[in-house]
Amino acid sequence: TTALGEPQRIVAYNTTQVAKYDNYELGSFSEEAKHAWRDAHWEEDLQQAFKAGRQMAENIASACGIEADRVNVKATTEEKLGFTGRLEGISSHAVCLIEKN
Repeated sequence: TTALGEPQRIVAYNTTQVAKYDNYELGSFSEEAKHAWRDAHWEEDLQQAFKAGRQMAENIASACGIEADRVNVKATTEEKLGFTGRLEGISSHAVCLIEKN
């Protein structure tokens, strides 16, 4: 175990990659199938991501000795771009705002 807890992995399968499929030629994708999958799994995927984010905020707060509501965790995808999008590695960014009272 590390100070921030055990690593976690969250996977959302069969995601909708573009807003309007008829703007692209995506022969291997079925817009209807993707939307059906999303409709069936969206809430579960959201809840899983929310729980992981809340746990990360609690772990960071605990390690810093502050209240969890003072920590904000954001996430994004890289839309299959670069080494992270190809699942060849991971990246992370940490930003900290410290104010003097």
